[in-house]
Amino acid sequence: LWSDILRYSNINSASKTKLNAWTPNHPYHKKQKVQKRADNESKGGVGTLHTGWLGNQEIRPGRIPRRQHEEQRLLRQDLRIVFPTVFVWAAIPIGGWLPVFFAVFFPRELLSRQFHTTYEIEHFACIEYRQRRDSFITLGDHFWNSIMVSPTTIELSILGHDAAGPILDLMPFYKVFSDQPLLPNNKNGILHQLPTKASLSNLDLYPREHAIALALVAGTHQSFRKELSHILTDLSPLWWLEISIRRIANEVYNDDKLLLEESYDAHKCQGLTDRETMDACLLRGLPVVGSYDEMRQCLTNHLSMLRKLKQQLGEAETMAQSLHHGHSEGEEGFKLFVLHLSALRWHLQEKRPIQKVS
Repeated sequence: LWSDILRYSNINSASKTKLNAWTPNHPYHKKQKVQKRADNESKGGVGTLHTGWLGNQEIRPGRIPRRQHEEQRLLRQDLRIVFPTVFVWAAIPIGGWLPVFFAVFFPRELLSRQFHTTYEIEHFACIEYRQRRDSFITLGDHFWNSIMVSPTTIELSILGHDAAGPILDLMPFYKVFSDQPLLPNNKNGILHQLPTKASLSNLDLYPREHAIALALVAGTHQSFRKELSHILTDLSPLWWLEISIRRIANEVYNDDKLLLEESYDAHKCQGLTDRETMDACLLRGLPVVGSYDEMRQCLTNHLSMLRKLKQQLGEAETMAQSLHHGHSEGEEGFKLFVLHLSALRWHLQEKRPIQKVS
């Protein structure tokens, strides 16, 4: 744990220098670039991405590559879990050993992954995913109850399926999360926006029941057993749930941004290790109960859908500005939308409440 904390600090320090192990002009990369790329391509890999190489991506002081950024996120997550145990152990002379004793019987709740075996890490990830998945239908129901449009009137283009659910054109879903003008989808080419009962782009306006369901899906207390996580979430004040949801939404948003910038989706996420793939899927609520190939496929499809949506939003914004509307994407709305996405796809797979157009 302490070595990970030191590594966290070293990553921050290295990112502030003009020349570090991630920059293309580093002597290590200059010397081994050609050989490493040839070796990895011969093995069917993606070469430099696996080692943190960013290719032509601009490296500037303060920028941390995705792999190191994820290491820091996981350490912050680990510290939130293990800090109470360590604090009580260090602060109370005799009674402080009680949390350590209970940690033997409740390692998932009281200890971070630095104290877990590889089997435990994978097993606990599966448990957390199943707990979060139990709230997918509830969150999906809240979504449809929050919009003013009958689900049966929405035409949705389904491009395929994976273990997480249907692979979609996301624009119809995103309509209800943002005031962003849309691309024309009628014969007159007129931009329009679906009306909503309440703005889903503003977390402050969410009903408490909706916020609780979103918190359970996002995994705010899912390091605890199912019954306890539900009790803690139900008893948590709304302001605390909003802070936790926004924190997780920012983590997902930033990780998606880095993965897209470094083009992991173009290589079907083969540049990620098995552990990194599992962590990335769990962060987004994607399945972690299958094979690693299935996880990579789900993560690749997730990133591809977001890349296409970002392109569509860019075109819509350009068109709106030409019509003197001047709307913006709405960053919080986009983050909340992505946080809902895994539950919405699962909801479609289980209930299929809308018309499907292939």
